[in-house]
Amino acid sequence: MMDMHIRRVGFLIIKTLFLAMILIFTIVPFVWVILSSFKTNDEILISSLSLPSKWTLDGYKRAFEMAPIPTFFRNSVIVSLSTTVLAIAFFSMGAYVLARMRGRFVRVIVAVLSMSLYIPVSALVQPVFLLVEGLGMYNHPSGLILVNIAMNLAISVFILRATFLAIPIEIEESAYIDGASVIRTFFSIVLPTAKSGQVTVGILCFINSWNQFMFPLVLTSQEESFTLPLALNYFTAAFRFDYPALFAALTITVLPTIIIFFLMSDRIIAGMAGGAIKG
Repeated sequence: MMDMHIRRVGFLIIKTLFLAMILIFTIVPFVWVILSSFKTNDEILISSLSLPSKWTLDGYKRAFEMAPIPTFFRNSVIVSLSTTVLAIAFFSMGAYVLARMRGRFVRVIVAVLSMSLYIPVSALVQPVFLLVEGLGMYNHPSGLILVNIAMNLAISVFILRATFLAIPIEIEESAYIDGASVIRTFFSIVLPTAKSGQVTVGILCFINSWNQFMFPLVLTSQEESFTLPLALNYFTAAFRFDYPALFAALTITVLPTIIIFFLMSDRIIAGMAGGAIKG
């Protein structure tokens, strides 16, 4: 009995230390960036760890003056939302086929998708650039949308396939007996039942697309085509030692995905756990 109590206390201590490390290395720096965006430049240099003595929006004003942030924000919204909607639509159909089919073909497809997760992004830059340029999508949102969909393919299919595998096939067979077609059964019964997996995939696709830096850097060269992460890299040099403006830009860039993740974290974890169990 005493040994069991000691184990529980030890597990609680380890869990607390782990959560404290996550808090220190992830949440605290982000909170510091947000607070610093409301300070003056002199205040950050003199007392960087203190709270703002006088809350000011001058950093945000200068950030909007030095870069067309609304344009960058609009581009990120267009690319991320389009990627999310199209990815859910196409990947749901593909994952459903892989969930219901049996045989060597499915195993080969799953193996290929698994191996694609180990390909470094840097190895894809040149072929992706040539492909997008050849399709006439350079400096256009469609090029970024196409690439983002491809980059989210493997993990999205795995999550959705696991979701479809968890749906009893007897439900579909009952619909077929009642006269429903395969297409009607898929859209009327299967898709609504798989909503949890679709939400998980949608959140992950949106966050990954919003935070994407490498491919916007390669596939865009005009300011009106930049997304927020790429734009941040460009006007960081312009800010130089204007830390409030820099931190304001960082806050505008990162805050949307942070909010989405915290609001939807339970759905993401549930979807990923389902994929790990059933996949």
